[in-house]
Amino acid sequence: MNLRLYKPGQGYWMRVITAAFFGTLVLAGAAWLWNESKAIVLPTRGYTIPVEGLPQGTAPSAGDTLTLIAEIPDAAGVTRATVGSGPIAIAETTSTGANITTGKIVVEAGREVFDATRFTVNGAGGTYEVRLYGNMQPIPIFDPQYLQVGVACVAILFGAAMLFYCISVSPKVGEFLIATDGEMKKVNWSTRKEVVGSTWVVVTTCFLMAGLLFVVDFGLATFFDFIGIIDR
Repeated sequence: MNLRLYKPGQGYWMRVITAAFFGTLVLAGAAWLWNESKAIVLPTRGYTIPVEGLPQGTAPSAGDTLTLIAEIPDAAGVTRATVGSGPIAIAETTSTGANITTGKIVVEAGREVFDATRFTVNGAGGTYEVRLYGNMQPIPIFDPQYLQVGVACVAILFGAAMLFYCISVSPKVGEFLIATDGEMKKVNWSTRKEVVGSTWVVVTTCFLMAGLLFVVDFGLATFFDFIGIIDR
């Protein structure tokens, strides 16, 4: 592909104006993609789970196994079902329990991680049960802002490449811009005095029309009020 500039120096201003306009559209599109990419749900590498109800003398630790349990109401009462399980990566003890950060959770078929309300910890201290006291937070495989930046950068780079090709390399677009620039030079632009005079004419006409409409509206309203059609 020939990437040499097509007729450099010709159609300069039309190329500059086109680049500015198209560049604004590209940046607006990148900003839109930045905002829209926030809604993309990334795969998770684990969860942060606040728990409470630790038995006396026990505390979860890294390397223990966490089993997620859902409590499902039914006619017989409440049935417990295993949601999934995974390793504990980090465990921080708090005044009310612990904050557990898990590794990858293997979820049972037909279950959702957020169905779980209770958890069984299996580790060196034995097996015991704790319960959820806050909200589980998924940990994405990478920071979502990386995705936003990547999407926006790809859009900007793609737009910049298309812009460069269209206004600098493509013969068809180049000829069109050069011809347009030539036609613009033939335009007979108004002088400053003519623009100022025309502006005053427009402003004066607007005020006169506004005054005329006010008088007509006030007169009609007064007339209709006098003959009893409207009450003011």
